[in-house]
Amino acid sequence: MSDFSSSWWALALYAGPILLCFASLGFSFYLSRRHLDEMVHALGRSSQFSLLAPVLLKQGWSSRMMLLATVWGAISWPRPGIRAGVLDPADIQNFPPGLRRFFRIKDVLTCVIILWAIAATLVAKLA
Repeated sequence: MSDFSSSWWALALYAGPILLCFASLGFSFYLSRRHLDEMVHALGRSSQFSLLAPVLLKQGWSSRMMLLATVWGAISWPRPGIRAGVLDPADIQNFPPGLRRFFRIKDVLTCVIILWAIAATLVAKLA
């Protein structure tokens, strides 16, 4: 075993993505509790959310997290939903910028987690 793999630097490098995953989960929980109703209301003309949201909003935290992930995917990659006819282009275009910023933060956090995990894996292979 090398000196690096038993050092504090290695612990920080390997634990970083795990801690960021917990931070991302906490951020998702915050969004689902505080802002999900507003997000679903902003997507009111989209058939995917007008049918799905009223049921999922009342079923508990796991259903709210699933609905948040669905909204996040619809806002981040709207073209497949628009082509399928389940998303209204006007809803996507008029989605509130403050709520869209939350999804950009979530996108950046996800990219950092993935890149950090890849870097930790490469360092583990080289060390």
